[in-house]
Amino acid sequence: LYVNEEVNSTLLFKNAFLSALKPLSLIWISGFTVIGIPLIFFVLMKKGFIFGLITNFLLTNFKGGIFLSVILMFLETVILIPVMMVVSTYGISLSKTLLGLVFGKIKYKVDLKNYLLFYLGIFIVTLLMLVIYALLEGYFTGNVLKWYFKS
Repeated sequence: LYVNEEVNSTLLFKNAFLSALKPLSLIWISGFTVIGIPLIFFVLMKKGFIFGLITNFLLTNFKGGIFLSVILMFLETVILIPVMMVVSTYGISLSKTLLGLVFGKIKYKVDLKNYLLFYLGIFIVTLLMLVIYALLEGYFTGNVLKWYFKS
């Protein structure tokens, strides 16, 4: 994003969508594995570390850093992080259920087919929220940033 050039909102949308899809997909796929719980926690910790690092960088290195960090991080804080937490919660739950089934720790009958369909439904809703996030990131935040740097 350069000040003298037009904002390519489609490219911003695509980049926002793909960069958010990678960790969410990894979390979702990790829910199907027995070792998914540590992987999910690792992805969440990595995302939190990067989020904090970027916020700190914006606050310390830019004049008006609070405004800039609020604009850049607002959508991620309001939409993306809660979506990641929901997918992580259900991924850990599924991984824990599979772990219990493998080692015989679960004494009650588990309707795995319905649970997996519910887990798939959670991911579809997550993808819809991800599209909303990427649309707002691409078409709203990019234009606000251009306006901010022009003034």
